[in-house]
Amino acid sequence: MSPEEAHRQARRQIGAVTQVTETYREQYRLPLVDTLAHDLKYAWRQLRRSPIFAIAAVLTLGLGIGANTAVFRGLDALLLRSLPVQHADELVQLRPLDLGKPASFSYSIFRDIAAGQQVITSMFAVGDVFVNAATIQGGRKIKIEDGRVVSGGYFRILGVEAALGRTFSEEDDRPAAPGVVVLSFKIWKREFGLSRDIIGKVLVLNSKPVTVIGVAPRSFAGERVLLTPDVWLPMSMQPQLGAQTG
Repeated sequence: MSPEEAHRQARRQIGAVTQVTETYREQYRLPLVDTLAHDLKYAWRQLRRSPIFAIAAVLTLGLGIGANTAVFRGLDALLLRSLPVQHADELVQLRPLDLGKPASFSYSIFRDIAAGQQVITSMFAVGDVFVNAATIQGGRKIKIEDGRVVSGGYFRILGVEAALGRTFSEEDDRPAAPGVVVLSFKIWKREFGLSRDIIGKVLVLNSKPVTVIGVAPRSFAGERVLLTPDVWLPMSMQPQLGAQTG
């Protein structure tokens, strides 16, 4: 073929130059970005034409984002955020099963398990106690309701240091030991105005006198998420306080 004929045949088989150029140009572009930019421009023009609709759309988006943020914060606190203790990811809970349902066991059984097991580094026991009457020495009533009875190594194992005073030791958890109590930070602030003189004061909880030996740090809320007790007491006081072993 002559050069002119070859050029004509090639253009007829390959297609128009402009069309081929656009085809290759599309391969080097990001269609998603182009589409998004086009959609944003179109949405902006429509919103400018209908300001009332624009305000309603913005409010709807704001409410939706706010609701989702609140839900995530709740899930984050309940399921995602670790407890403010040392090695929170290594904590496990040991509970017996009664007909397939979680149950509890006595403190004496816990002591036998803790003394005989060789799998877990350290163990502590916890239980619930409801304080139906609380006064400070002298007769002034104070509002303390939810308490936890814990074994002597509770605070040590969790790596929690007292904000004021001290926490429990194994000696405080002996049956013949004097009654002692560790206050939560919220109770220290609400009932005693952050007074440092609270150490050594005697409280009467469920008719049992106990001496305040320490205050837990502000960040510590116990070993359960969103369930902060008012006070912590030694597990040895369980029979005197009417506590339930956990």
